[in-house]
Amino acid sequence: MPVQQRPLFGALLLAAFITVCLAWLFSGLGRVLPWWGYPLVFGVFAIWLYAVGRMLTETGRRGERVSSFDVSIEGP
Repeated sequence: MPVQQRPLFGALLLAAFITVCLAWLFSGLGRVLPWWGYPLVFGVFAIWLYAVGRMLTETGRRGERVSSFDVSIEGP
């Protein structure tokens, strides 16, 4: 699958999907973002998703497992 080898391509596709979904959500609520809001939302999500994708692929190339952490809240 091409998305697995190209984190930038996947990040752009997901950012476009998120931007369209947010635009649809805001239009359904009767609110519209300013014209500069949509490229801003797209850019923020694209950068964030690309960074996460690069982090996961770089960790996977070194043969290490992708580490995660669990936050659990225990009562008294």
